Amino acid sequence: MPHKIHRYFLPVNPEPWAVGKVGVGRRNGKTFPTVGPNAKLVSFQQEVKEWFEDQDVTMIEEDLHLEFFFWRKIDKYRGVKRTVTTNEADATNMQKATEDALQGILYPNDRAVRKITSEIVAQGPDVEGAIAIRAQVYDPVVEDYMLPGWIHDARIQQEQWKREPSNNTWPPPAGL
Repeated sequence: MPHKIHRYFLPVNPEPWAVGKVGVGRRNGKTFPTVGPNAKLVSFQQEVKEWFEDQDVTMIEEDLHLEFFFWRKIDKYRGVKRTVTTNEADATNMQKATEDALQGILYPNDRAVRKITSEIVAQGPDVEGAIAIRAQVYDPVVEDYMLPGWIHDARIQQEQWKREPSNNTWPPPAGL
C-alpha cells in the first residue's frame, strides 16, 4: 500500500544555511573560538516554524523521502554609493536550512531523512519567495527499484568482484 504524500506550500522566502559571526572567547586565561547564530538564518527558520504552527501537521516518525522546490527573492536595496543586490543561493544550502527548520515539526530528527532532493525553480529580484515541500515515508523497496540502471549494474559488478579472486591485473578480466 503506498504511503500518504504530504505536500506543503510555504509563502516564505528561503534562505541558505550560513555560518554566524565568528569570534574569540576567553576562559581561565585561555582563548577559544566562538560562532554565534546567523541572524538571517534564525529568522528564516523561525518563520518556517511559525507557518507550520498554523497548519494541521502530523509529525512523521518513520524514515523520509523529501523534495524541496525553491523560489527565492533576491533583495535589492540602495546602499550609500550604489544599488546592492544580495547573492544568489545554491540549492544545497537552502535545502540544509529548510531541513533544519523542519526538525521537530515534520520529523523528530533530520537523521530520519533517507532521500532528499532540491530544485531552484526561480531566483531573482522579481521572484516571490516560496518553498514547496513534498514528504513521504521512505520505502526501500520502491526506492531500490527506482535506482538508475547503472547503479544496479555496479552492485552486480561489486558482488562478482567479491566472489571471484583477483589476479591483481588491470584492466579487470572481461565480464567484470
